[in-house]
Amino acid sequence: MAKKEKKGKYRDLVRAMQQSDDAFTKKKFPKVSKTDLKQGRKIEIHFYALHVEMPVSFPGFVTEFSDSYTSNWNPENVYGRMDPIPIYENTQRNISVGFKIVPASIGEASLYQAKLNKLVQMLYPKYSEIDQLKLLNAAPVFRLKFGNLISAGPKATGTAKNSGLAGYITDFNVSANLDEGYMSDKLLLLPKTWEISFSYNVLHDETPGFGDDNTFYLDKSFDGAEAYPYGTSHPVEFQSAVNKNTPKVTPNSNATAVSNQDIPAKLKTGNPTTNALAAAGVKGILKSSA
Repeated sequence: MAKKEKKGKYRDLVRAMQQSDDAFTKKKFPKVSKTDLKQGRKIEIHFYALHVEMPVSFPGFVTEFSDSYTSNWNPENVYGRMDPIPIYENTQRNISVGFKIVPASIGEASLYQAKLNKLVQMLYPKYSEIDQLKLLNAAPVFRLKFGNLISAGPKATGTAKNSGLAGYITDFNVSANLDEGYMSDKLLLLPKTWEISFSYNVLHDETPGFGDDNTFYLDKSFDGAEAYPYGTSHPVEFQSAVNKNTPKVTPNSNATAVSNQDIPAKLKTGNPTTNALAAAGVKGILKSSA
């Protein structure tokens, strides 16, 4: 994948194929440090087929990522009422993903094409044979993982098996970029670039929502819930930032102290962290007007 150079530099062949007109001209190969190369290889897109317990992964050359949330309501019309009464049903999540497979050699092209075959095979169900009758045993359900953007946990590390997001794949599309050409291995044609896109319908392992205290939970657990769904805004880190940026008021200080009573009613919330931010904002207004 990478070729070692002098002074701790590496030639990244995959980047060369994407950015250079002549991937086999060493002078045009972009040089990256050893650390950058390892960091770039750390994030992969992982698939784990639950029905056959098989994993497959590809380098994370993700070209498309969109996440849509649909709240479903069932309107009930009532006699004499102009507007229907909306009854909430659920909130569904659908992720659209596109990525490229860009091999750097014939060996990699053959390996990735075999992996692609395996992924396509996983889209089919599992059958069991009983008394010479083939019966459906399990539907093709997956766990999908791409860093912290597609994950069942707040961290980017891990594989789809232990921290992937459960769901099922629809509209799986595979296309070979013919403009890039092929590599040839005896009688096999190995495209230099594959382009994959699919739609992923999420099956929630836990029930996300707010509790009576207006805190967001996953089922009844708060652990990691604040980071849902993209692994950011951890409550401890957020509170530390608030404490760090809020000036301390001492009896000898000229700063204007502001309590929760000084916060306008429309800015008050039941969240103490939000109130602290609002108080800091009011304090800044009082100082600027003094």
